[in-house]
Amino acid sequence: GSEMCKETDFIYTIFVCLFVLTGCDSEEPGYGYKDPVVYFSRAGILETKITGSEIPVSVYCSGNPDRGSVTVSAAVERSLYDSFTGKSDYQLVPESFYTTSSWTVDIPKKEQIGIFNIPIQASALSKGKYVLPLKLTNSSPFELLKDKDVLYLTFVIE
Repeated sequence: GSEMCKETDFIYTIFVCLFVLTGCDSEEPGYGYKDPVVYFSRAGILETKITGSEIPVSVYCSGNPDRGSVTVSAAVERSLYDSFTGKSDYQLVPESFYTTSSWTVDIPKKEQIGIFNIPIQASALSKGKYVLPLKLTNSSPFELLKDKDVLYLTFVIE
């Protein structure tokens, strides 16, 4: 069965190379997910500049753009701070920083990106480094992509 292994390694290598070449910022519909799934386009930790009274956060629906419209909900999930890797450097934003703690957005048919505009009070932060943990809480009619449903927005206030 050693032939089999070589072939799989070879295919895997091609896949990795393709992935590296296309990167995560490619506008490929669906980043290679064939069925529609919903996720934060920049899941993980995203350094953000606060420029006004809202922070735009994009959420993505993969798959055929011709599917129906999608409704997605997100919320501030303060408990995620416990598993945040930069906890020693960043403090959790005070609750007064965001004026609502959950949002819903529709991604219309033919579109792949929806934007949550999170209303904020930047004056609630004094100097320092902060993190706002967000989680996709619901998506209908398509599933959430489990490993890309959390986003840590980080800010540095100088």
